[in-house]
Amino acid sequence: MRNPFKKILRDVNIAATAIAFNGPLDAAEKVVEELQDAGPSWSGRYSNSWEIETNGKAIRGNGNKGNPRRIKAPRFGQSEMNKLARIGSDITINITNTSPDKGYAQDQLIGRFRRGKVKRTGKIIGNAPYSRTGREKLEQVGAGRGGETLRYEIGGGDSKYVSSRTADPNWFGTYNKGGQLQKTIKVLMNKAVARAQKRSGGFG
Repeated sequence: MRNPFKKILRDVNIAATAIAFNGPLDAAEKVVEELQDAGPSWSGRYSNSWEIETNGKAIRGNGNKGNPRRIKAPRFGQSEMNKLARIGSDITINITNTSPDKGYAQDQLIGRFRRGKVKRTGKIIGNAPYSRTGREKLEQVGAGRGGETLRYEIGGGDSKYVSSRTADPNWFGTYNKGGQLQKTIKVLMNKAVARAQKRSGGFG
């Protein structure tokens, strides 16, 4: 994610400079929030493992179980912003997930996913209780998985078991390439430009 304010930053005042540099960082925070909401959240470890890094500074989630916790992007001090503005420098923002299981969560690796046996009442028993996270979007079928599968490929196996998923098939690829990522960035960038123009009286 690149900074779109490279040209205008040379001509705006300090207040507008701060707003302009915060635009890409605001967008990064919103992108992570949307990734947390769209992605699987069985235990919460994956959704709490997102990281935002820029110019050598990084802030990441704690990787703990539980509901997704929002994270903030690193911010620049006034002197750093002034320096970047003077030289017209880009700021590069990297958004990554540090979970060791991200390949499974992002539907890039196959694995064995087990939930538990099912009684005649249809309730889960054994060592796989419902998670507190992602429960409202839990999709479950009354059959286990057929061996190694991608995360979203539920059913097709032993009827004594159940299988479930808490995110849509290929949710990560859809978010990245389906237009939502670019839409979010554009909306937040436009807001930052509007704020900067208002504070500086316009760029003429």
